[in-house]
Amino acid sequence: MANRVLIVFVYPVLFLFSVLIQYLFILGELYHPKMLDQWLMWTIIASICGNMLGIALVAWLGRFSDSARLVRPARLEEGRNRRR
Repeated sequence: MANRVLIVFVYPVLFLFSVLIQYLFILGELYHPKMLDQWLMWTIIASICGNMLGIALVAWLGRFSDSARLVRPARLEEGRNRRR
């Protein structure tokens, strides 16, 4: 994550997924929010789950964009060879 662009775009995605998972836990009433130990445990679990989902999404988007870049030049070369 030494690339600045990744830091600017990936960390907010990870944070967003962590917050969304936390809200899902709250809406699902999985714990009593007034008990500090349960709140802390579920907050940590939500941050882990959110980070895992965010990393998976960013990795999938990166793989998709890389495969799209690799496929396009090959198709252009095939078209040029057919014209000759």
